[in-house]
Amino acid sequence: MPHMMKREDGDSFEFPIDRFNGYKRQDAKANREFDMTIAHLNSLLKEQGYRSDRIDNNIGHIDGNIMMSCIDCNCARKDMSPKAFNYQKILDANADKLVFSIDSEQSDMYRKMKANIAGGPSIILNRFAKRSETTIRGGKLCKKIVGYDANALYLWALGNDMPCGRLTSIEMYPGIIEDIKTDNAFGFLECDIRTPEHLKDYFSEMTPIFKNVLIDCNDKSIVGSHMYDYNQSRGASRSKPARKLIGSYFGEKILTYTPLLKWYLAHGMDITRIYSLIKASSHKPFKPLMEAVSNARREGDADKDKAMIAEMMKLVGNSAFGRSGMDKSKHKEVRYESTSSSVRKIIERQNFHDVEELSGS
Repeated sequence: MPHMMKREDGDSFEFPIDRFNGYKRQDAKANREFDMTIAHLNSLLKEQGYRSDRIDNNIGHIDGNIMMSCIDCNCARKDMSPKAFNYQKILDANADKLVFSIDSEQSDMYRKMKANIAGGPSIILNRFAKRSETTIRGGKLCKKIVGYDANALYLWALGNDMPCGRLTSIEMYPGIIEDIKTDNAFGFLECDIRTPEHLKDYFSEMTPIFKNVLIDCNDKSIVGSHMYDYNQSRGASRSKPARKLIGSYFGEKILTYTPLLKWYLAHGMDITRIYSLIKASSHKPFKPLMEAVSNARREGDADKDKAMIAEMMKLVGNSAFGRSGMDKSKHKEVRYESTSSSVRKIIERQNFHDVEELSGS
C-alpha cells in the first residue's frame, strides 16, 4: 500500500512588502504620519478570511476562472456574474442619485403627485395692449411693448435638481420649514399657502399660484360680464362647467416643490398649514444631457457643417422633457401568447396590467 503524505495547511496570505513600503513613501511625501506595521496588515488579512471564488458561475472551478475575494463579497455575490454583481453595487452606491419609478407600495404618493399636476401658463398678456394708449401700474402710460423668448427653458429645467432616490412620506414636524430653507429637507411639501394683502399689488401682473379648479361659465361673478355674455351668445354650443388652469393668490393642500417653495418664502408668502412632506434626495442626473445638447447647438451656430447635428440634438433635448412628463399609465401594449411559460414571464414584469384568457385556449 503506497505511503500517503500528510497534507499541511498552506500559509495565510501575506501583505505585499512592496505595497507596504509604497504606503510609507506616500505619507512621507505628503508629510503625513505613518504608524502602521506589516504584522497588523497580515493580521487583517487573516481575520477577513479571503477565499477563492469563481469568476463565471456557469463554469466549474478551473484554472483561469478563479479569483481571490473576501468572504463578504463572496457571499454577497452568490450565483451572480461579476458583471451583474458590479451593476448591482453601482446601483446601491448611487441610490440617492438615481430617479426611481414609483411602485405600488407608494401608490398614495403617486396619486397625490398626479392630482397636483397643474400645468403652466402658456402666455401671460392682457387681451389688448396698445402703445401710448394702454395704462399699466397705477395709470402709467405704456410706451413700449416688448416680447421675450426663453431659449431651451424646458432643457434648463431638466438640468436642475431632481427628486432622486426612493421617495418617502414624512409627517409634519417642528422646524420643517427651517430645514427646507437650509436645504436639509428636499422634495414636495403639501401645505396651505397664501399671499399677504400688502403683496397682492406686487403679484398682480402674474399671480404666484397656478392650480386647476372647476369654472362655471354660467356664473357671471366668476368669469366676468364679458366672457359671460360671450358664452351665452353661443347658444347650444356654450361651454359647460369644467376644470381650468387659473392663477391665484392662495393654494389649499397643494403639493409644492421645495426649490419653488423657497422662492415663495423669500418673496414674503405665508404658509398657514403643513400636512406632510414627500422627501427625496437632491441631485442633477440630467445635467450632462443638458450640457451635451446645449454645446451641440452652440457648435451648430458656429459651424454650418454641424447644423444638422445641432437640429438633431435639439430634438433629443425636447423629447427628453416630454418623455419625462409622459403618463405611461395611459400607454398599454396588447400581446398574444400561446405558451404558459411566456405568459408567466409577462405576468412577472413590473409593468404588467391584466391578462384575459381567450376561449378555447
